[in-house]
Amino acid sequence: MTVLHYEWPEVRADYWRAAAGMALTGIPLLLVRPGAILFWVLLAMFALFAVFGFRTLMRHRMEVDAGPDVVTRRGGGFWGSFSRSVDLAKLRRMKLRYFSPRRDRRDGWMQLRLWDDRTALSVDTALAGFETVLEHAVSAAARNRLVLDPSTRANLAGLGVRVRIDDETGALEP
Repeated sequence: MTVLHYEWPEVRADYWRAAAGMALTGIPLLLVRPGAILFWVLLAMFALFAVFGFRTLMRHRMEVDAGPDVVTRRGGGFWGSFSRSVDLAKLRRMKLRYFSPRRDRRDGWMQLRLWDDRTALSVDTALAGFETVLEHAVSAAARNRLVLDPSTRANLAGLGVRVRIDDETGALEP
């Protein structure tokens, strides 16, 4: 079992975004009269940046255990540890999506979502060792003969992951 996590360089920019957003909305918030419409707008924006900062902290503390049989995501929460596991022997759905903030589709990231009978979990390419999770998931999908949607197949090809597909059923072949 390989233990993976989100490293500092991958979350540093998100910490800065949260801090800058909280500063740029928090300082004017102190100068505006409570009850004014601008006060409530700034307060809502400050709250959004604070939630974003908290989510970044939780993501930074998260660990992912990746093995050939199970993928477990443990989040280090302040009130205890949150854990989700997907049993790869019971994998029933896998989706690999590409997100890009640009119109030209550059500088994006991939998100891998896995489902078994009980639960679902997702990881993205900012996770150090994302390829390990993807490798185990693709192997399990082939063993379970899953049918992948066209965008997942295209994204796998874009990452250089080769899969064999049964022409009759459209399912992955082991």
